[in-house]
Amino acid sequence: MVIEYSPFLEVVSSLHVLQEPKHHLERLTWALETEALLSPALKQQIADLGQASNDWLNLFDLHDICNFRETSVEEGIEKLLEVNERQFVYCLMGQVMSLEHIDLWLQGNEVEKEQWTKPQRDLLRKPATLRRQFADVLSAYYQEYFTKELRRIEPWLISSVHTFQEKLRQAPLEAMESIHPRFILREQEILFYKAHTWRFPYSELSRIIVQPSTFIAPHLLMGTFESTVSVGYALSVPGADRTDAVPQDLLGIMNAMSDESRMKILRQVFYHPYCTQQLAEMYNLAEATVSKHLKILSQAGLVRSERKGNYVFYSGDRKRIQQVPVDLNQFFDQPLLDKAHTGEEK
Repeated sequence: MVIEYSPFLEVVSSLHVLQEPKHHLERLTWALETEALLSPALKQQIADLGQASNDWLNLFDLHDICNFRETSVEEGIEKLLEVNERQFVYCLMGQVMSLEHIDLWLQGNEVEKEQWTKPQRDLLRKPATLRRQFADVLSAYYQEYFTKELRRIEPWLISSVHTFQEKLRQAPLEAMESIHPRFILREQEILFYKAHTWRFPYSELSRIIVQPSTFIAPHLLMGTFESTVSVGYALSVPGADRTDAVPQDLLGIMNAMSDESRMKILRQVFYHPYCTQQLAEMYNLAEATVSKHLKILSQAGLVRSERKGNYVFYSGDRKRIQQVPVDLNQFFDQPLLDKAHTGEEK
């Protein structure tokens, strides 16, 4: 296990927070203040590139797989520009497309193009152009908006590396268990609790990289590649203005799930699409009542609709439903993390 502070990834982490500020409570005030300062053009570029990179998180894989080991943000951006197109696409696609298929795309052959989103297809068609766009946006954002913040937090990040290294020498088990409440050490494996349990036997691991960050909370497992695992180590900077809020989308989901009939309907459409008329007959409810329930579930992002002829069929959004326990865990984790890690040595 090694702990490595990356100035490049701290910039990337802050951009992820700007994409989803409501889920990063300690950084919510910072995000709202920074967003108000961003130029409309840069704000749109950050959002567009986020769509092509899993809200910027896939750059963690790129950083680790290509072994940036930068000493400054500027050097990290240079390393980004040096990454070959094949590796760039592989990482930004989230390692879900084989390198063989990527090679075919780069040769001009569109493989299974229907399953990829427009941002992903743009990445596959013009990787060099997109790589340059990432570098330009990172450079502009860092120079114009983030330099001061990094200068403020960097002493705590560097200090955390030395403090954690000392803990590893003196009490390695205690140091590892302090990383996150859902990072569990077993006799023969490491467990990460997310939507499902990730298991990594020690026999298959060659390296665990611990990435300290003041922006990463409440995330934990940041990347995996072959026998390497990257783990987020959340730090609270003393004096940070933590907003005691609940993400509005999580509140909407909890409200949508607070009714017995809606829960039954949601469970039913999770496995098979149904129209309003079918659900009304199934649960002995008026069609207007079912429509109201479906509207609430749709607004919460839990169901999707598709028109087929004269009927609209509803199906559960499997990905969003599976994300609910993750969002709950992340919300309840954050007070624990606020108290667990600071930049100060205890």
